[in-house]
Amino acid sequence: MSHELIRKQLFINSATMAACRAVSAVFPLVIVPFIVVKLGIIGYGTWEALFSAATLCALGQSATVNTMLWQMSNAFGAQDEEKVRRLLQIGVFVTLAQFLIIFPSVWLLHHQLTKLFHVPPTMIAVAAIALPIFGGLMVLNNLNECVGAVISGYQHTGVVTIVQTVSQAANYIISIGCLLAGFGLLSMFIGFSVGFLLTSSVYFVIANRYCPHLRLSPVLPTRQEYQALYGYFSLMLFGSFSAVLRDQKDKLLLASFWSPVWTGYYSIASRLIGFISIMNSFFYVPVLTAAGALNARGDWAGIKRIYADVVSIVVVLVGFMAVVIAGLHDRLVVLWIGKSVPQVDTILSWLVIGNVTAILLTGPGTAVCKGIGRLGIEASYWAIGIGLNIILTITLVMRYGEMGTIAASALSWAFSSMAFLVILHKKIDLPRSVSWRAVRALGVIIGTVILIKYLSALWPASVTRSGALLSIALLTIGALPCYLTLLWVTKVIPLSPETFRTLFGKKAR
Repeated sequence: MSHELIRKQLFINSATMAACRAVSAVFPLVIVPFIVVKLGIIGYGTWEALFSAATLCALGQSATVNTMLWQMSNAFGAQDEEKVRRLLQIGVFVTLAQFLIIFPSVWLLHHQLTKLFHVPPTMIAVAAIALPIFGGLMVLNNLNECVGAVISGYQHTGVVTIVQTVSQAANYIISIGCLLAGFGLLSMFIGFSVGFLLTSSVYFVIANRYCPHLRLSPVLPTRQEYQALYGYFSLMLFGSFSAVLRDQKDKLLLASFWSPVWTGYYSIASRLIGFISIMNSFFYVPVLTAAGALNARGDWAGIKRIYADVVSIVVVLVGFMAVVIAGLHDRLVVLWIGKSVPQVDTILSWLVIGNVTAILLTGPGTAVCKGIGRLGIEASYWAIGIGLNIILTITLVMRYGEMGTIAASALSWAFSSMAFLVILHKKIDLPRSVSWRAVRALGVIIGTVILIKYLSALWPASVTRSGALLSIALLTIGALPCYLTLLWVTKVIPLSPETFRTLFGKKAR
């Protein structure tokens, strides 16, 4: 593929991911009211705490998968299929090594962990059994992601997203069915297992079509392969630890030092914020793989062009989603849960600050860094974030209690994201003017949120889903032209027809 075809494939993949993510975003929203009705807020918080603990078991998954994506996209650019096959086998070896260490450890500690998370007595027997098995499956899910990395490395990220969406649908449908059948907390574990098995079978069939004769037998990397992979993997592992100090840390601290009820409130807010992350994920992996393929060919001009294109689109999509969620979150909760949950309001405000700042300022840049193998730049950003998070958590928790850990994560993420832009442009030749547009977009978002909150205050809050839906629809319709106009006035986006024709007007050949 030429750089132009790779660029066009990027946007085809992104469009596919957009459609799939939009569909998959519905399922978490559907299942949460079922959980709250059947298990209560404390049951929902307990499930989220167990899920966070299982996610910690798979701490190395992101590092392994991103290392595979980087190397496989480069191998694809160099047309080296045998290297792709070898990389998959190395990924299998790393995954099995992690499983053999983590699963027995969690099994030995499962009773202590369930007590630490204040699991209700009626759920503790199921939680004690499900936690180590769930953690083991989370680790083994890395096998699925490594096979998926083969497909993404061949510039078919959209296919990966379709499979993930179908598997997620199966997961949630089975979970809801089991909840209705009275399986309680075990329902979510059953649903996850079904999704896991479906993903593994479909991924391998598809990956073999793009790169025939794939092997799932583990192989120990040679010294040369180890040297090529270790640096990237270790930095990505550092990044995974940085991510854990945000979402998973907050859930586990809330459950351990206060109550799973607070974990439930946090998780409701986090689900809403997930829509912002979904908007960013439309482009993240496609940019990573496209940058890797273009970098293998020495086409830096193509990488700069992709960076500029994606920043402009992310500003519009992520920014407007942030406006709607930050400005109308109280009505969104009524529409979703069926009643107002005031405890969610402050939590959600902090999450918006951290997520939006990080996505706008670091999303496209970190994807390029991963694609070209420059993880040292992102590692500096992670180190700053980890240091700030630890200091702020200790300071703010002592003063503000449970809300302190959430504020610490948001502020550390926002400040470290600003530092990332400075480091990025010192190390890599990417257009500064494009990044500066993302900074100006933050001001536009704040201004539009203030406007929509003012308009929302003039409209009496509704206690019914139908009333909330009507007000959300009308206020959103009014906010969109305001937001786009402010972006245009501040020159954040050009909004010219030529831009959209360039990005979407021609099909890849």
